[in-house]
Amino acid sequence: MAVAALTLSFSAIAPASAATTTLTAGSTVVTTGTTSATAIELPVPADNKVDTADVLEIALAGVAVDTTVTATATNAFLVSATSTTERPVTADAGKASASVATGTGTTAKFYVYTTSTAVGTVVVTLGATSTTYYVKGIAGALNNI
Repeated sequence: MAVAALTLSFSAIAPASAATTTLTAGSTVVTTGTTSATAIELPVPADNKVDTADVLEIALAGVAVDTTVTATATNAFLVSATSTTERPVTADAGKASASVATGTGTTAKFYVYTTSTAVGTVVVTLGATSTTYYVKGIAGALNNI
């Protein structure tokens, strides 16, 4: 009786993305914002400029080359950069959705701000994985009229 040898070969399949996400509000790394009760508080842009202090930066590192990362905001807004003297970004510049194609890079960043004290959401999608972050505007000091 002849015995046939059966050889099985297994190869490890890497996940679609090994990206890590860092959330930064102002200059502070935050780990909250995963529920509406722990929404990340952001100052509403009082001077109509979307500065670093006004945004939640969502930075994904280690994204696979030639990958598109998308974000969709509800009751919040997305911009691709914050305001500088050379390139001002005003509070009406935000969009409800944005995407970043990594091309040959491996990072994707979104900047989120709000113009309301109500809770808003940002859903970031990378491949088949979507993650929701919650933000909430806080009113600053009253300006002189």
